[in-house]
Amino acid sequence: MIQLDDLTISKKLLILVIVGILAIIVVGCIGIFSTQQINGQLGELYQNKYAHSVLALEAYSDMMSFAVGGYMLTLEPDPVKKVAIQDANQLPYVASFKEKLAEYESIPMNEDETAVFTDLKQASTEYFDLAQQTNDLNFAGKVEESTKLRTEVLVPTRQKTYDGLAKLIELNTQSANQYYLDAQAGYQSIVLITVIITIICAIILLLISWLIIRNLTRRINMLITGMGEVGAGNLSHRIALTGKDEITQIGSSFDSMAVNLEKQSHEINRNIERSKQANTAIMNVANAIKSGNIDATINTSEHEGEFLVTVQSVNDLISAFVHPLQEAMNIVNKFAAGNFAARYDSKSQVKGDFEKFKNALDNSGMSVSGAINGVKKEVNTLSGVMEETNAGAEEVTSTITMLAQNSSSVSMLAERNSSSISQVLSAMDDLSKAVGAVASSAEEASEKAMHTVDLSKKGLNLAGKAETGMNGIMVSFEDTGNNIQDINNQMEEIGKIVDIITGISEQTGLLALNAAIEAARAGEAGMGFAVVADEVKSLALESQKSAENIATIIGNLQKKSQVVSDSMTESLSEVKSGNEAVRETLGVFNEIVQAINVIYEQLAEGASASEEQAAAVEEITASVHEIETLVQQTAKEAVDSAAATQEVTASIDQISRAISEATASVQRIAAEMGQFTVS
Repeated sequence: MIQLDDLTISKKLLILVIVGILAIIVVGCIGIFSTQQINGQLGELYQNKYAHSVLALEAYSDMMSFAVGGYMLTLEPDPVKKVAIQDANQLPYVASFKEKLAEYESIPMNEDETAVFTDLKQASTEYFDLAQQTNDLNFAGKVEESTKLRTEVLVPTRQKTYDGLAKLIELNTQSANQYYLDAQAGYQSIVLITVIITIICAIILLLISWLIIRNLTRRINMLITGMGEVGAGNLSHRIALTGKDEITQIGSSFDSMAVNLEKQSHEINRNIERSKQANTAIMNVANAIKSGNIDATINTSEHEGEFLVTVQSVNDLISAFVHPLQEAMNIVNKFAAGNFAARYDSKSQVKGDFEKFKNALDNSGMSVSGAINGVKKEVNTLSGVMEETNAGAEEVTSTITMLAQNSSSVSMLAERNSSSISQVLSAMDDLSKAVGAVASSAEEASEKAMHTVDLSKKGLNLAGKAETGMNGIMVSFEDTGNNIQDINNQMEEIGKIVDIITGISEQTGLLALNAAIEAARAGEAGMGFAVVADEVKSLALESQKSAENIATIIGNLQKKSQVVSDSMTESLSEVKSGNEAVRETLGVFNEIVQAINVIYEQLAEGASASEEQAAAVEEITASVHEIETLVQQTAKEAVDSAAATQEVTASIDQISRAISEATASVQRIAAEMGQFTVS
């Protein structure tokens, strides 16, 4: 058995329309059959009874005219005029009367009419023969015999002929009345059958319409309820429609969408939790680094998937900034301890500005080491010179003062060298702060990047939902539009059938009008025709009224089609809402662009911090150059001291005292310089 749920909406509507058309066809066929039957009865009434009555009346008129001519002939004394009266007022009516009888006989008659017509024909022949005999006697001058024959024989024979004609007219009237009664009974039967069949067809049509509408309403309500549940957030709700129609397909598609949304919702919730966990870990590390714990990192074992990649990238970013900073702090601490032989770890792989930073630190150590080596060499040279002064003690005395001054200059240069080293340490502190700023900018850039990823996912989800919903709605619109177009086409065909029935009713009305006109012309003899014409006209009006009712039903169906069209208009507004969702998606992507711009600004701040590092490195380089200059001045003073010792010619005591003092000064300088480790 075919289930309504397995039929498409177009087939359901097609069944409804076909049943309606069949009902209209059945009622129309009954109307056509009844019209043809009544038309046949009217045709027989007109062709037989009406023609018989007209011919009988005309024959009666000819008979009366013939009789009048006989009286005129009897009263005329002139024989010539009598002949003229016979030729003009009798013989033509005899010929006309016989033609009417011959024409009457050619039309079918029943048995009673045939018997009466036979008697009439015989009586009329006898009458015309007697009339001729009367005329002959009159022409012969036998007036008394002629009068006697007319009075005693001719008049009774004529009356018999009149009675025969009257009998024929009476039989025709009775037959016409019988036709009317038969037509009336047939009309009542046809009306009863038409009403019964119309009621049965209407009941069947209403029953089928109720079943189809109930089926559609029930399933659409289930669909609306399911959509409301999902719209309220209950993604676990399923419509679970059964069948093969479009509503079932929509319900199945909606259930599939709900399943996908539920899966995506779970996945989104998991990703949100993972994102929160990753953000928390990143914020904790950022706070630890802000607090001075540059060794802080994120535990990657607590994360997985793309969040593991993100966390690992943050660790790599922290390592990329912290490792050069730690290495720089280690080198600066060694510089502060006097170990200028310390160098940046050659195993560390650095790139870009960090490579420049590494080279600057190494160059600073090498420059300071070179300066200190120069000082040591000069001190050794000074010791050699002091040994040479043992041979020229006389000259040492005169140059002791100068040597003391040179020693004082060397001390001042050493102090200035210490100040330069302090400047190097200050520049390294600035470099450490710049690296901290770079780390902070990198942290903010990481947060913005994470926000950008979330916005991208949100935009993709919104775009996917909008695209899926709009595609399903558009397919539903196309199917609904095609179904409505089919219904409208079938309504037009039904309208054509109604026009045909209306035309038939109008033609029947015209026939009834013509029959009424002819009945009016016939006078009292046409009363039966007038009654039949009125009934035919009433039947035509009923048929026309039925056609108007059918047209009204079609109008109501067209109104319902308009309601469906209005529903489609409302659905179009839903499509516009889908377009608004797409616009929201575009807005989300605009937010993504803004977030990326913010990331760019943060990276620009990182570049600025790198420039500050470069400036700090330049300060370190300048300080090293200043140390080199001071060392050169110290070397010059040492040369002057050597020249002065050559001029010493003082006494041996003064030479010994000067040598002792110079030796003590050289030892102090050597002790101070010995604190530095150089390469």
